[in-house]
Amino acid sequence: MSGIKRIFIIGQAGAGKGLVAKTLAQKLGWNIFDADFGMEYTMGRSLQQILGEDGSKSFHQRETEILAHMLSRENVVINTDAAIVDNEKNRQILSNEFTVFVNVSTDIQLQRLAESNQEPLLPVTDLESFLNKLHEDRDHFYDEVSNFAFSSDDGKLEEHVNSIINAIS
Repeated sequence: MSGIKRIFIIGQAGAGKGLVAKTLAQKLGWNIFDADFGMEYTMGRSLQQILGEDGSKSFHQRETEILAHMLSRENVVINTDAAIVDNEKNRQILSNEFTVFVNVSTDIQLQRLAESNQEPLLPVTDLESFLNKLHEDRDHFYDEVSNFAFSSDDGKLEEHVNSIINAIS
């Protein structure tokens, strides 16, 4: 392996980050750390709407502390929260690590979230618009910080995980 000690998994809710992280860690024989809080989808509101400006800043500070702590660990796959890229310091940290962007279209995202039987706690008048807005706000940041990206729309988990392993070998 090419000296890579940590792999960060980023992307939207419903992209399959958790499955990718778990499968990748198993195949590599590495540990997994799950820092995907899933608050936005669970609450049906953006992080800023849930926590307010100060709370959102505090949340991102905690994310930064988690990322910084992970930098001292080796042989670990880290599944991150969708909001991880909202903070510039987090983007800087991710840019310096091996980061995988698991992309997903809104249509597939809606399908997967519906299949998970996890309804937002608060009613979202238009979930598709909500998710499209999150894509608009974040996908360019995911692209910016990632070393490797793929669309999980096709559901080919094993194939994508093997591609990640080939990319780091």
